[in-house]
Order: sequence, then C-alpha cells, then structure tokens
Amino acid sequence: MKTWILPLVWYVTALSTFFAVVLLGVIALALNPLFALCLAWLGSLIAALVAGSAITSRRPEVRYSTKNQIDGLGYVHQPLSVVVHMTLLAVLVAVVVMLKS
Repeated sequence: MKTWILPLVWYVTALSTFFAVVLLGVIALALNPLFALCLAWLGSLIAALVAGSAITSRRPEVRYSTKNQIDGLGYVHQPLSVVVHMTLLAVLVAVVVMLKS
C-alpha cells in the first residue's frame, strides 16, 4: 500500500492544479484558453514535483517498495509518468479547445 502514496500525491496535486488554473484563467481572468492551458500544464507539473519532493523529504521510505530496496537501487516511482500523462491531457484539452472555437 505504501507504494501508492507518492504517485497518488503526484497525480492528485497535478490534476487539481491543472483544472484549477484552467478554470481560473479562462473564467475569472478571461485569458485565452490556450494560454491558460499552457500555464496550467506548467504549473501542475511544478506543483506535483514540489509536493512529491516535500513528501519524500519528510518520509523518504515512500520511494521504495520494501526495506531491502533502500540501498538506492530500488526506486519504484518515477515522476516522468506524471509529466507524460499531464502532457497528453494538455494536448487533448488543447485539441478540444481548438475544435470548439
């Protein structure tokens, strides 16, 4: 169960930041939707990586699946998956925005 903590922190932070910035940028600030999307993508990645860094500095064992893997060779979580998935989400939303307008 401990192996789910770090990805959960990354994805919850990234997705909530992404949608909050898009909605705030488009509705409240009346920004161009594609510009708000770019800001949301960048902000969500930064927020997710900072949140993951904060949790691993507080509890370093969440990076590993077992105690035997704390020798530095047993990383089970890589932040690249969050970057790839958020990029795909941003591209998908951009396509929808361009098709809608």
